[in-house]
Amino acid sequence: MIQNGAAVDPLAVATVGLPTGRVGTAYSEVLSASGGTPPYSWALAGGALPAGLELAADGTLDGVPVEAGSFAVTVRVTDDTGATATRGLALSIADGSSALFFDDFGDGSLSPWNQLSSGRVQLVDDPSFGWVLRKTGNNDPNGGWAPLGATVGDFDLVLYTRKVDSTGGSYNRYSLTDAAGNGYGAYLSYSGNELGVERRSAWSATLLGATVAVPGGLQLGQWYTLRVWRSGSQINGAAYLGRVDPATAVPIAQANRSDASYAGFSQVNVNGGYAFDTDDLRVTQ
Repeated sequence: MIQNGAAVDPLAVATVGLPTGRVGTAYSEVLSASGGTPPYSWALAGGALPAGLELAADGTLDGVPVEAGSFAVTVRVTDDTGATATRGLALSIADGSSALFFDDFGDGSLSPWNQLSSGRVQLVDDPSFGWVLRKTGNNDPNGGWAPLGATVGDFDLVLYTRKVDSTGGSYNRYSLTDAAGNGYGAYLSYSGNELGVERRSAWSATLLGATVAVPGGLQLGQWYTLRVWRSGSQINGAAYLGRVDPATAVPIAQANRSDASYAGFSQVNVNGGYAFDTDDLRVTQ
């Protein structure tokens, strides 16, 4: 575009990703644009923001979110000449207010995660979702672990997961265990397109009951929500399509099993194959 004899780059929304927020915690992010003719004016063009957040005309997205979930919105920027540009953005709000452990990896620091055995985990800055934890090599049980800061019996583990490399191991695998590797977990198998719930004994995995098929199969690059929870001797796993809140979403696969081998868990683990990503991981009691 030529303006006053000078070339002007086309107007565009420069923001490509939004950091994860938490219910009850103040959130503030300023959208940015490029090209066109400033000043810019912003508005919501599609979708709905979580309750408690508003987008101001100056591009400031702020407030205190009061609901958790994944929200798809379209923002529109208008420049001084009336030209417009839009972009779809994903915003995740985690229900971290009662979490024993929560990590959205948004600070760009691997801490408090540690390498598990000879496994490899690292942080990757995703253009749409911000920092995520990526398992980059080795198979089970090598990966990463983080301390819960307490020993729990019943628990609820919820996280977002996706596989990003078809040449790696076929399992996205997670668990809660004690320091010796005794506990429970669940996995998504991309080779079998199935959900499994398992007992872990000294890091060795034993499938609890039969696996459950995932209708339509598991897709490379697609985000799934995985939930694993223990209530007494009941060990449960559920998978959901997309980055969603299990409290309001319908699972695409669910397994309910019984096992009373272990009762105390002090760490959360990223096990299984590679390469796959983890985001917005939380543990509640």
